[in-house]
Amino acid sequence: VLVQFGEMIDRLDLEGLDVTGERTRLAELRGMAEADPASEALYLAARLAKRRLFLRDPALAPIGRILFAKRHPFLESHNYSEHLDGILEPGGGVHVLSIPRDAEGRFRPERARIRRLFDGSEGIVREPVADFDAETIYFAYRPEKPLVDGWASYWHLYAMAADGSNLRKLTGGPFHDFDAVCLPDGGLAFHSTRCKVRFLCWRPQ
Repeated sequence: VLVQFGEMIDRLDLEGLDVTGERTRLAELRGMAEADPASEALYLAARLAKRRLFLRDPALAPIGRILFAKRHPFLESHNYSEHLDGILEPGGGVHVLSIPRDAEGRFRPERARIRRLFDGSEGIVREPVADFDAETIYFAYRPEKPLVDGWASYWHLYAMAADGSNLRKLTGGPFHDFDAVCLPDGGLAFHSTRCKVRFLCWRPQ
């Protein structure tokens, strides 16, 4: 951990970050290591120092918000077949995480705030992604109750504004549509079972 801490200090020093305090702390920790290299207190102190410096990394500066989906694990039999045989338990939604910084520009995860943009408690959401301007969010949603009597419940693509407003359904029909990817020309690519072909191994469409 101390070696990694030292390497991180050197790297961030080259990037222009003031690491004077961290170099002093590293010297203190190395002194502790010479006295008692197996100390758990030393290990925890070194990990904390490394973590605090990591959260000051200038490379993190552009990050203001993190978009994510909350859901239960799929627990499928294959890593590509959750749309057929995953444990599809409802709950969760689309959320955004905001992490504030302190006066030194360090992320303060303990002060983070979560805001829900879409309530997925009546089904399951997956893979939210923002467009290049971060103005529109695309995601797949599968309601617990089928939208059409006699059908299974399918994943379909939805879009909404970055604040959760203007929700709209983009795809429909007895097909699974998910894993949206924004394209530079404004289009949207996604996985779908509507092509009605199968993998050469096993059975998923």
